[in-house]
Amino acid sequence: MRDPARPCATLRDPARPGITCNICRWRGYSGGRGLPRQEGEVADGVQGRGEVLIVEDTKVSLRIVSEILRAHGYSVHPVMSGSRAIEAALRTPMDLVLLDINLPGKSGFDVCRELKEIASLADVPVIFMSGRDELLDKIRAFEVGGVDYLTKPCHAEELLARVATHVSIRALQRELGEARADLEQALASARAAEESATRLLDRMLPAPVAARLKEADGPFANHFEEATVLFADLVGFTSYAASATPDELIDYLNQIFSNFDLLTRWHGLEKIKTIGDAYMVVGGVPDPREDHSQAIADLALAMLNVNRARSHLPLRIGIHRGSVVAGVIGRSKPNYDLWGDTVNIASRIESYGHPDSISVSKEVHDALGDDYEFDDGRVIDVRGRGPVLVYELLRRRSQVDRGPLMPGPGDMSR
Repeated sequence: MRDPARPCATLRDPARPGITCNICRWRGYSGGRGLPRQEGEVADGVQGRGEVLIVEDTKVSLRIVSEILRAHGYSVHPVMSGSRAIEAALRTPMDLVLLDINLPGKSGFDVCRELKEIASLADVPVIFMSGRDELLDKIRAFEVGGVDYLTKPCHAEELLARVATHVSIRALQRELGEARADLEQALASARAAEESATRLLDRMLPAPVAARLKEADGPFANHFEEATVLFADLVGFTSYAASATPDELIDYLNQIFSNFDLLTRWHGLEKIKTIGDAYMVVGGVPDPREDHSQAIADLALAMLNVNRARSHLPLRIGIHRGSVVAGVIGRSKPNYDLWGDTVNIASRIESYGHPDSISVSKEVHDALGDDYEFDDGRVIDVRGRGPVLVYELLRRRSQVDRGPLMPGPGDMSR
């Protein structure tokens, strides 16, 4: 038997140009091509082209195919049975499988089916190789998951062309998969950032205002004909702040204002902002309600109760009702705020009030009516407005449940 590493006499016979035997066809010899590269020799510039699993039960064919692919820069993993093929594929990530149909123990069709059932191997392309050029074999090869079919023996050029095509497709699929994974990760990060921003926006702004801001990125405002505005201020805070440590100051304000926040939410009102030790709330904005003055009055009584129990500084509250303009200003740190004469008067009434008391304008007094108890009233001189009649809100007479005057443990979950 001749050495398969040498071209046969048929090829060297000048009387039979272009005629090759099966082994020479595998090796890619044809008339005038000359001797092959030495075993293990690799063509220039083709290193590391991919990992190829070769499953062939014939030693000569296995060696020849391995040499051809190795010479063109592929890393080859030759095996002679289906069970070893599965083991090799699980051990090393493959770019391509060249699979003979006739194998000992189980056929190439069975091996391909098993490969496709393993998640990590399902996308590895499989080229079937067979000495039979039967149509039914080709159909079955594609049915079990093959991507191509080679009839043995074939020219080396055909083998290399098909291997290169499917290895390239495999590489592109991997790149696409990685790009898809990167894109999904980027989208997930973007969604997480958007959700975080949305939660932050919802905490900073009233729900309808936050929803509108998401749709229209920019300042906007609305006019409200009827609203009630409350200002509260801690009397003597400036002197206390001068002597307290930063931690003591923050802890104190956080305790008091957190209770005020709870009561504000309980009564369905909207906290606008805090300015130093001042606390501002509005009723009837941004969601209009008929009882906005009653809700603000109940909140003011509850705030006073809380402050008496939990603060060493007295609270002073001023309330007025009327029309306001409410809207969002700013882009980097959007802020929902109120403007108008009603806001200014409420602030002035608070500043002219007595410690540990609630001062309300005549408009608020008349809106609350007999359900609440007041003093006899007094006139204050409001800068820029002149004389203003104000009353001190003492308590509510009505037994209607309008919420707690002091938040308890059961109210904390509301």
